[in-house]
Amino acid sequence: MNIILCVFLIYNIFNTFLTLTNASKILVVCPVAVHSHFILGFRLARELANRGHEVTFINAYPQKKAIKNLREISVEEIRGAMNVKKKQLYDVGQMSYIRILTWLNDYGSGYTEDTLRVKEVQELLKSNEKFDLVVTEHFMNEAMLIFPYKFNCPSVILTPGPTMIFNNHLFANPSPSSYVTNILLNFGNHMSFWDRLKNTYYNVVGELFLNYIMLPSQAKILKRTVPGAPDLKNILYNSSLMLSTSHISLKDPVPLQPAIKEIGGYHLESTKPLPEDLQQFLDNAKEGVILFSMGSNIKSADFPPNHKKAILNIFSKLKQKVLWKFETDLPGKPKNVKIMSWLPQQDILGTYRQNAKMRSMIMHDQPMKQIDEAVFWIQYVIRHKGAPHLKSAGLDLKWYQRYLVDIIFFLAFIMLTFFVVIFYLFKYIFGTKRNVKNTKKD
Repeated sequence: MNIILCVFLIYNIFNTFLTLTNASKILVVCPVAVHSHFILGFRLARELANRGHEVTFINAYPQKKAIKNLREISVEEIRGAMNVKKKQLYDVGQMSYIRILTWLNDYGSGYTEDTLRVKEVQELLKSNEKFDLVVTEHFMNEAMLIFPYKFNCPSVILTPGPTMIFNNHLFANPSPSSYVTNILLNFGNHMSFWDRLKNTYYNVVGELFLNYIMLPSQAKILKRTVPGAPDLKNILYNSSLMLSTSHISLKDPVPLQPAIKEIGGYHLESTKPLPEDLQQFLDNAKEGVILFSMGSNIKSADFPPNHKKAILNIFSKLKQKVLWKFETDLPGKPKNVKIMSWLPQQDILGTYRQNAKMRSMIMHDQPMKQIDEAVFWIQYVIRHKGAPHLKSAGLDLKWYQRYLVDIIFFLAFIMLTFFVVIFYLFKYIFGTKRNVKNTKKD
């Protein structure tokens, strides 16, 4: 018995020592004041802390209870301005593509500058703290890449969605317009000629907007808020890894650089029992249940009255029961509609998921859990000093070189020159013949 106890104690001491020696100081920057974005950052930060790493977490939703190994820097004060900006999303259906890009730029620029001006964030940037790695949520906020530069450590990008035109450039990730659909279009990967033409237009305009409006805007913010900061272009392409919160079970296959890892679903945890009234509502829905939620960017309570009336009118005609994420009271709602200010979506869909069974099987049919993969790759970057072997040579090229714009223009110039020479050659030959004939007639 004593031998077993000694072995157990030695194992625990060794395991504790191993954890401590492998622990790293990690800064996680997730300032977007949208709860669904916060969940992604918090899940990762908490998991890293649970595994013994010393984590500093910049976010807009500070926790009431302290978490071991997790220090929070609150930017809660930026939420008010962001909530005002988010209300403009109600009109997104009527916006042109250029207007949507402009809104995204204004939104990203606004919260990026507000975050970098927060007193505690400024103090962190001016401090002599040391970090082994910085994880930055990327959402129209390239100026946030000042953190890994300031602390002279590897950088990991966390994206709240799939790869797209606004983050592909950070890793020179290819996105052919012939079969990869722009995030704002719904064509799928089998497009007609006209679909591909529109997709190409969206991508070209998006690329130009990114390089000549969005990035210059972020560069100005960086200069205004961080004295002595380098030019944005000098820190833009230094990240070692991108963790994309998408998954092959949820979208069409797309090209991915080795430095981009899909970890969609990593934030999901074991389902918990539902509140009794909600469970009863779902169980009594003989015709099924429709879950209606606008996410955390848009509040249903802020809908114009005529929109609410139209939605309720449609819901009242349905056989199914409707579970609606609605933040206030809703007078006059039909009997088949239940409103809740916050829906435990994971727990609801984790139980009532028959129609999503195939997708669920695809997501879970892999060698390790998504959260384990996320942590593995973060630690991998730390172990390999930034993992420079994962970086693409495309990062050393200008955007127009990556898309062969210079080659296309050169070939077009050669072709144009060739046709001009041929044109004038024929003009000269036929002109000479005409002159000869006229001379003979004379």
